[in-house]
Amino acid sequence: EISEDELHQLIEAARTSRDAPIASAQESAQRAPISYDFRRPQQVNEDQARRMEGIHEPFARLIAATLSSNMRMVIDVDLAFCSQLVYSEFIVSLANPSSSYSFSMKPFAGQALMSLGNELVMAIIDRNMGGQGQVFSADARAPTQIEMNVINKLATRILTDLEATWEPVARIEITEVALETSPEFSQITAPSDGVFVVAFEANARTASGLVHLCYPLSSLDPLLPRLTPSYRDPDRERRRPTDVQ
Repeated sequence: EISEDELHQLIEAARTSRDAPIASAQESAQRAPISYDFRRPQQVNEDQARRMEGIHEPFARLIAATLSSNMRMVIDVDLAFCSQLVYSEFIVSLANPSSSYSFSMKPFAGQALMSLGNELVMAIIDRNMGGQGQVFSADARAPTQIEMNVINKLATRILTDLEATWEPVARIEITEVALETSPEFSQITAPSDGVFVVAFEANARTASGLVHLCYPLSSLDPLLPRLTPSYRDPDRERRRPTDVQ
C-alpha cells in the first residue's frame, strides 16, 4: 500500500510535470529508470486481457445453465472480474476449504485451476440431497466422499463448458483433472509465478458463491498470440471454402 507521504509526493510530481517544459531526449535518457515490481508481472497486454474477458463472458452463461439444471432452480452467473497477480496471492485469497480442480489443457503444456467456493458447493450438495439449496454456518468443512461424488460430476460438466468456451480461440481437451479441498496443496505453478484469474459470481434465491479460473501465464503463453485482434488461425483459413471463379 502507498503511504500518505508517498501520495503527496506523487501529486506534487504530477503538478510539477504538468508545468515543466518538455525534456530533451538526452535528458530523458539520463533520468533514473522506472522501478518494476517483479512480484506482479504483467505479461497479458490490454488487448489480450479484453479478449480473455470476452472469451469467458459466454462461459458465465454456460455455468448458469449447468448449475440451474443441476439445482433445478434459476442460477444467475456474472463475470465478476479479471486480474493478473502472482499465484501465492491467488491461493491466499481462496477460502479454506474449497473445491479446487487442477487440469491440463491439451495440446498445450502446463496446468490451470478451477475453484468452486465452499458456500456454492454446500448449496449444491444440499439441493442434490433433497434440501432447498441452503448454506448453514456449520458447513464450513470439506465435503464427504459421497458429497464429493456429486460435486465431481458437476465439475466435469463445467469443465466441458470450458472446452466449448475456448473453441473460438483453440481446440483444447481438458485432461488430468485432480481435486484438492485445501487450496495450498494445489501446486499448479511456482508461488511467485504470474497468473491470470477470472472470477464469476453465482447467485441463487437461497445461496451465492464464487467460481475462479486461474491460468498460469506460462500455460497461457502459447495461446497469447491467438488473443490479439490481428490473429488469423491458419487451420481455420485452410478450412474455408475456395471462392467460386
